[in-house]
Amino acid sequence: MNHKIYARRFACACTLGAAALAQAGPIYSDGTMALAQFSSTPTWALPGTMTVAGASAAGNPGPGLQVLAQGLTGQTGYSYIAGFVYSAFSYDPTSAGAISSIDFSIDRAAKFTDNGTPLAGVTITGRVLIEQGGQLYMAISPGVAPSAGYTSIAMPDLVASDFGLWNLGSGNVDATLNPDFSAGAMQFGFAMRGTALGYPQGDTLQLDSYADNFWLRVNNDVPSPGTLALALAALALLAAQRQRARR
Repeated sequence: MNHKIYARRFACACTLGAAALAQAGPIYSDGTMALAQFSSTPTWALPGTMTVAGASAAGNPGPGLQVLAQGLTGQTGYSYIAGFVYSAFSYDPTSAGAISSIDFSIDRAAKFTDNGTPLAGVTITGRVLIEQGGQLYMAISPGVAPSAGYTSIAMPDLVASDFGLWNLGSGNVDATLNPDFSAGAMQFGFAMRGTALGYPQGDTLQLDSYADNFWLRVNNDVPSPGTLALALAALALLAAQRQRARR
């Protein structure tokens, strides 16, 4: 057989094997957003109150998670954070392999009003939330969407340094304290934040937010059975081509 043809097939087989190994990692997804799925629902609001309404008919499509925050504006406006940690979406890098990165997406929508009048200039966000060792870590830089209809927020290739410790007292995220992607069991979830700034002090703001279609993939260096089978198939192809070349 022509050596150039053999070399090309060799490169193709190696590429298939490498790609199979690189794509390993579990995927966690949820399109129902039922409150019973969450082990914890930490919240923070300044100033005012917040209610987590659970599944509603306002999903994208079907049921979705609704968060209703309401309060009087302070000197700097009104802000809230609502977090949701899934009880079943857990991963332990100690036994399952160190995490190289995390890919995340979620659908978000919102309807905000100021004394009953629809607000403009309000942003909504979606962030990955990790619970590890009794601490909550949130993605430092959020995915941002307009406050109109449903918009998909995607955040690919998140590494440990992209997360910071969430202080439930102040609402701040400490970027110097990160989760451990190499050891220690963790659970995954998401956080929603709504912020309205520049409105008259004493106004009544109502921030009605929605979330649907949570999706998260853990990227690691441990091949799953499916990807390992693909890698072995690539090696078998290489062996067959090599055997034919010797005839």
